Amino acid sequence: MAIPYDTRSMPFDEFMKECDKCCTRRFGLGIEDMPDANWRDYHEDGLSPYWAVKTADEDYWQIESDWL
Repeated sequence: MAIPYDTRSMPFDEFMKECDKCCTRRFGLGIEDMPDANWRDYHEDGLSPYWAVKTADEDYWQIESDWL
């Protein structure tokens, strides 16, 4: 379960850039290189980019990692 962090006031494109940075730092790949995830929903739910990437990993990617 992801923890909300209200980013709804952050423009969606800025949210996506921050998610991409977080994903790249962790996996060495940007979000465009990963399987699709519900980024719009994560943004509208107010998740931080960190939690959005963590949730995408849990929901879609399931990459074994000890980073989170």
